[in-house]
Amino acid sequence: MTRDAFDGKVVFITGAASGIGRALAGALSKRGAVLLLADIEADMLERAAWALGGEANDVHTFHLDVRKSSNWEHVAAEIYQRFDHVDYFFNNAGIAVAGLVRDTTLEDWERLFAVNVLGVVRGVDAFYPRMRDQGHGHIVNTASIAGLVPTSLMAAYSASKHAVVAFSETLRAEAKSDGLDVSVVCPGIIDTPMAHTTELRGAPDEPVLSKLPKPPFPVEEAVQQMLRGVERKRGIIVITRDANLLWRLYRTSPEAMLRMNVKTVRWLRRLTGTKTP
Repeated sequence: MTRDAFDGKVVFITGAASGIGRALAGALSKRGAVLLLADIEADMLERAAWALGGEANDVHTFHLDVRKSSNWEHVAAEIYQRFDHVDYFFNNAGIAVAGLVRDTTLEDWERLFAVNVLGVVRGVDAFYPRMRDQGHGHIVNTASIAGLVPTSLMAAYSASKHAVVAFSETLRAEAKSDGLDVSVVCPGIIDTPMAHTTELRGAPDEPVLSKLPKPPFPVEEAVQQMLRGVERKRGIIVITRDANLLWRLYRTSPEAMLRMNVKTVRWLRRLTGTKTP
């Protein structure tokens, strides 16, 4: 019988208190992984770990603010002191803001890039040298389908996720000579707390999700797709059929993607009562 690829492996996950990170922890717990979970929300993280059985089930928690290099270094040093190595590093923490560019503040841009881009870079800065020294390992950065196609009403978020995709693909080439693998995950709209709470700036005070024509993709199924891609060492892992169709559309006809985005902008302007040309 073939051994599970994650059985007994040391897996570090950021953004593990909720959403994709928490679902990922749940799936890997069932597959026998040693889980190292990190999040800025300490109480939520402890509840997530408790639900998985805590240290009795090889679940360990670390408080982490991905915006702080010193915090990253402290967590990395503690992990390597206690566990000696990391087999899989899921660099997953992220945030979102939606709205027209004119309604997105500079503070929004700075906050998104501090978490979504520099948070990922800081994670790699802390763990890559250690994983290189151990001679093996797989880094999995979470981006979005918005990192592969221009996404109307999410310029700042889309730009931050494009940066993560470009960074990951570049790092992937460099990592080969160091014996490491790098993947970037690009989900479509997934049923997570972030999807339910991201507000649409400049629109009535309702979350983006309430305006979508179809329900989001179940997070448990998204995680299974992610893990299959990681096991196959794919560079870009696109999750959901709709996301794959969007990516194909953009590569085939950027003009068709533009028309779709223009319709989305007009929809928002009708929603808010803003004059549309």
